[in-house]
Amino acid sequence: MLDQLIGAVAAATAGRVFAPDAARLVRRGLAAGVMVGVASLTEQGPTAHPPHQTTSDAIQAGRGERS
Repeated sequence: MLDQLIGAVAAATAGRVFAPDAARLVRRGLAAGVMVGVASLTEQGPTAHPPHQTTSDAIQAGRGERS
């Protein structure tokens, strides 16, 4: 019984000691992933997706409902 109590106290102490470092490490990893994603999107430039066409542009181009 005493060994289990000592083990539980040791586990709780280890959790309190290492949890902030683990949380910080996860946070930094996620931030690095976001930075890599942003960098890859900016490398693609504005030509990665065609520009959106508004409805008035489509109608003027003769592709509207009434053309």
